[in-house]
Amino acid sequence: MSKPVLGIILGIIFGALDGLSAIFYPATRQADILMGIVIGSSIKGFIVGIIVGFVARKVQSQRAMIIIGFLVGLFFAFLTSLAQTMSDQPAYWLEIMVPGSIVGMILGYATQKYGATPAEKQ
Repeated sequence: MSKPVLGIILGIIFGALDGLSAIFYPATRQADILMGIVIGSSIKGFIVGIIVGFVARKVQSQRAMIIIGFLVGLFFAFLTSLAQTMSDQPAYWLEIMVPGSIVGMILGYATQKYGATPAEKQ
């Protein structure tokens, strides 16, 4: 499976798991709020997975991809936290940014390690 496709699939899966971790916070236990968080986290994981997957095609270092995945995941988690703060909702900076950056690291590692590199053109 190519690195971008693997990044997309894993991004959606790990994004949904990231969103489901919100069930541990009493304010988000209502079904409609939790579903919105899971969908939003899946979309965030999808975007991070696309970016990490395409970067992994060019970068061949495992360590570099873990760092890139961390930074991309952290950036999109920051944007999510910022949007939440700007819309006068309670800020959950650490609760969003820490799992988001960990998901990015996992995506960076997995796409580099398990994704297939395109065949050389002759």
